Amino acid sequence: MPVSVAADAPGIKPNRILGCRTGDDAGPTLVIVGGIHGNEPSGLIAAERVLSKLESAGLPERGRVVALRGNLTALMACDPISRGCPRYIDADLNRLFDESSPNGVAEGVEHRERRALEAAIGREVAGARGRVYLIDLHTVSSDSPPFVAVEDSLAARRFAMAFPLPKILGIEEELRGLLIDDATNRLGCISMVIESGRHDDPFSIDVHEAAIWLALAESGIVPLDAVGHAEDPRALLRRAARGRADHFYEIRYREVIRSRDFRIRPGIDAFVPVRANRTVVAEQDGQPLVAPVGGLVFMPNRQTDPRPGDDAYFI
Repeated sequence: MPVSVAADAPGIKPNRILGCRTGDDAGPTLVIVGGIHGNEPSGLIAAERVLSKLESAGLPERGRVVALRGNLTALMACDPISRGCPRYIDADLNRLFDESSPNGVAEGVEHRERRALEAAIGREVAGARGRVYLIDLHTVSSDSPPFVAVEDSLAARRFAMAFPLPKILGIEEELRGLLIDDATNRLGCISMVIESGRHDDPFSIDVHEAAIWLALAESGIVPLDAVGHAEDPRALLRRAARGRADHFYEIRYREVIRSRDFRIRPGIDAFVPVRANRTVVAEQDGQPLVAPVGGLVFMPNRQTDPRPGDDAYFI
């Protein structure tokens, strides 16, 4: 019979492992990572929902699914009254999975978080009884349809094609130290990022849950029809994609925040078109930031606490 890890007791520091289910028969492993950023708990809430439904149904019969918490320290620093959560403490955890990548800070909280998370994922890979898939679940700070960010490899593309969402290529060329790069290149996982929508939108949790069900089905662990769904997961994702399902996009430019006096201009949201040397995307230190290339804006930064070195926006 499948085995599971119980939920954390109230008042107890949470474990790295949110929960897991293991079937009797050998099969693939799906590693779900949520909360790499402290203000992005959507993926963890969605994973709890899925694990609960799998437990009720006595699934999976084969393979394994495990959900891991990313930045435990940042997640625990959330204020229950204001509901404010830090994105990170010392450094962006999702830029530290490459020892050669510059991070701008000395050894700190996120370096320790990285090592602990790497160890947890490494144990899953070492104990796997089949292929290992990893999905890194995130949300964004401005209005956006959900999307998949994936490395441009045949295996990753095949996996990503199961998700009727826009596909973003080239993110690993603009950013160093991503978890999916480490999981792919060092550990041999098939991995991708799923950004489900705005941090504060409850629908982002529904999108992440639908994505997890599709990942379980596509990896061959649990068929999509093995449990009942209020809405077919593929239909939910296609609806959330706002007409951009299965479109491919490539990142051409990344702007970096250089001052805390930074803000995105009103009306500049994801996939808004910009013209080279004409469209003002943001303001920094009272000066306009003009798009240097034409295209579509991607992940404009509307975090409550933007910090120098963070991504301002992509095109």
